[in-house]
Amino acid sequence: MGWLHVEKPAALLAKEFSGIVIRSAEEGLGKRRPRGSGGYEWWTFELDKTRKLQCKLRRAWQSKRRLGGRSEELARMAFHSVRARYRKMMVEAQQSQHRKIANSGNEDPWGFAYRLASGRVRPPANVINGIAFAGVHPDGLEAAMHKLMSALCPDDSTDCDSPYHRQVRLLAAFMPSGGAAPPLKVEELGGIVKALPNTAPGLDGVSARIVRNVWIAAPREFHSVYAKCVEEGVFPNVWKDGRLIVIPKGNDKPLTDVKAYRPITLLPVLGKLLERVILRCAPAISRGISEYQHGFSPGRSTVTALRVLLSTARYSQACYVQAIFLDISGAFDNAWWPMMMVKAKRGGCPPNIYRMLVDYFTSRRVGLYIGDRVEWKTSTMGCPQGSVLGPTLWNVLMDDLLRLLLPEGVAMTAYADDVTILIESGTRAGIESRARVTLDLVREWGLRNRLEFSSSKSTTMTIRGKLQRPPVIKLGGESIKTVTNVKVSLRCGHTHSATQRRAAQQTPHRPCQAQTAQTAMVARTAPADGVAVPEVHTITPWRRVATEGSRRPSNGTSEANYPLML
Repeated sequence: MGWLHVEKPAALLAKEFSGIVIRSAEEGLGKRRPRGSGGYEWWTFELDKTRKLQCKLRRAWQSKRRLGGRSEELARMAFHSVRARYRKMMVEAQQSQHRKIANSGNEDPWGFAYRLASGRVRPPANVINGIAFAGVHPDGLEAAMHKLMSALCPDDSTDCDSPYHRQVRLLAAFMPSGGAAPPLKVEELGGIVKALPNTAPGLDGVSARIVRNVWIAAPREFHSVYAKCVEEGVFPNVWKDGRLIVIPKGNDKPLTDVKAYRPITLLPVLGKLLERVILRCAPAISRGISEYQHGFSPGRSTVTALRVLLSTARYSQACYVQAIFLDISGAFDNAWWPMMMVKAKRGGCPPNIYRMLVDYFTSRRVGLYIGDRVEWKTSTMGCPQGSVLGPTLWNVLMDDLLRLLLPEGVAMTAYADDVTILIESGTRAGIESRARVTLDLVREWGLRNRLEFSSSKSTTMTIRGKLQRPPVIKLGGESIKTVTNVKVSLRCGHTHSATQRRAAQQTPHRPCQAQTAQTAMVARTAPADGVAVPEVHTITPWRRVATEGSRRPSNGTSEANYPLML
């Protein structure tokens, strides 16, 4: 690995260690050849020469147009002649390439021709130049990249700070009291390294597999770097820079809308390893998370969150149950760092680990790469989607929202940033009254934490009982839309579409093929003719049907044969 000077400060030691790891990987594995630039397969060297000549003659003609006369006419004729030859060469090259692709199917039936016909070779779906900002398309790629970074990575500003927010910033600057976290043990770091998932590497190209092999080759030097970071309370700058990947959300929004994209940050694996070390050295940060938070929590998932919703609607003693699904505008991108740091101290964060958190939120940068161009931006707020600490810090930020003192008959649950309020009451007026008090508390919490709840994207639905007129529920003076069904975000795992479910029910002996999806309708698993098939439902209002099948099953009746009462 080379010489490692362990007496250096942690920041310099980490930079030196990263350089040694990168050089060792390049010498042992070599550099991965970069992918093609996406140029045309039919492009040739002769076409390139002719194109350059055409551009040269065009500039010569444009410079002589002001003079006119015979010289301008000759320059124009020369340019048009070369341009016609260039266009003819392009058509011939394209036709030749198309014939080559068609004939390749005879030699390799599963080659490029098959992939092209089956739709597996597609152009990029997120063309940066086509995104409109406030209804206006930017001029040039650089302007588009700059505006995209500004939209996806907002800046923290002190201009709109209230006295309360200024006090929070002041409190975040104070170190917590208490003893420092114990030194990092070799066995602890070894366990974290071995458990590293095989995620995409950062800008340095160092993968988790390389890191695991470095640990096997030099565990003492490896441990000395991370132990020094914990001891000094430093998160090195070399592990802060991330690459921003913009992917479509798939929420039926047009790809010209900037809100149709989700920013994912690819961070160095060595830095994400240090984030795991922080969580190991300060378990109290995430130990007291509310049981009503089902996201990023051990033993809880979308299944447990849906179970709360379904059981409340099914077994409530009230006549009506109203569900309010709240949407936080740009939740992860607008998470306020000072508030997260203040709340992290409540659980008992050691001083050296808190210094690492402060350093973690200092001098962070993200870079957007488009071809050979890059746009850098300094991050001042938000949880990087792709980090290890981000989910835990988000839960810390959301924890006191789920601990608010709510009116009687009101419950709140959340999965990550998806907040659901369940209101039980015997009258429509009771639902409206309790909703008004609850949403005022929620909105005040959002103002304190500098998060905005969107009334236009939030929805409400009566999931138990039938009202002649739906309740009027307002958030910040604006009415929340009443819906008859809602789609619940699953975020992970496998789901089955309704078409696949019907096909599986019609052919019971053929298992249903699962597909990974970002969203799916509410589902419950029920056996169908001996084959476990997920039955997919939308959340719909409670309906009492006057049939034998609508009665609650007895002890001897299978729950699978009982129709879903939502």
